Amino acid sequence: MAQSIHETNHNALTIREFQHKVQDINLFIRTIGESDADNVLIMAHGGPGLSHRYMLGLEQLAGPQLTVVNYDQRGTGQSVSPQKLDIDKFTPEIYAQDLEAVRQAVASEKKVHILGHSWGGMVAMQYALQYPEHIRSLQLINSVPPTVAGLQAGFQHFNARVQALQHKGIIPTKLSTDGLEKLQQILPVYVAPADPPLDLPALAATFDRTPEVGEKTWEALGAFDLREQVGKLQLPLQILFGEDDPFGRAWADETRDAFTEATIHFQVFSHCGHFGWLERPGAFLMRHKHSLIRTKWFSR
Repeated sequence: MAQSIHETNHNALTIREFQHKVQDINLFIRTIGESDADNVLIMAHGGPGLSHRYMLGLEQLAGPQLTVVNYDQRGTGQSVSPQKLDIDKFTPEIYAQDLEAVRQAVASEKKVHILGHSWGGMVAMQYALQYPEHIRSLQLINSVPPTVAGLQAGFQHFNARVQALQHKGIIPTKLSTDGLEKLQQILPVYVAPADPPLDLPALAATFDRTPEVGEKTWEALGAFDLREQVGKLQLPLQILFGEDDPFGRAWADETRDAFTEATIHFQVFSHCGHFGWLERPGAFLMRHKHSLIRTKWFSR
């Protein structure tokens, strides 16, 4: 059930924001584009524990042929619950159920394109496993890999990057114990060196963080290996990754190798870290839109 719909217009495209009741949670949903568009792209943000706001730049993909949908995952941003959510409410399966509820709210019975960034890649992969009949294509941007071993190796790669930048004096040696402040301190780890540099304070201002959600999600995730399951998926898959991503190129390679039955478009962007649409907006967004609109991706 949709509640409190707020509708505006931006560059001739309609923006709608509303709350959608899903069992134990009210999910905040934001769409840009027309409700009757043939093609809908639903984006799962990273974290876990962040809101969708840092991904608003990807709304530039919206147009007459494509409606773009952002939403806040459970417990984050404006998707709050009147009651305390237990750890069993933060499993990948539950996240995928929420994403399906978003699809039903914005696209009725249409097949949709699903995009997952970073942690959102796990949500997207799990959704593809549970609801393959509703997917036109799967888009993974700097996504976590399908195994816990690969995930942990990426974290080790990240920690090594942190230490290297601390040694260079780029980030503080002593980091804050406050989660959001710490994230702001280590933002240089996430991006590639650039001239002019990315406006990190502006990026930090888009982060809404709910640490309890992150803690519960990682605990609920446990040990996992999705390679056998995703290896059976026959769908169009686009993997985009930044060459300087702090978690390492292995995340992208492992993901590509796991989807043995998928039709894959794979690209690694040079001079690019974890936020490709912000770091290299021209190349990243144009290539992404080209792959979606002008190729076989929209013929499914």
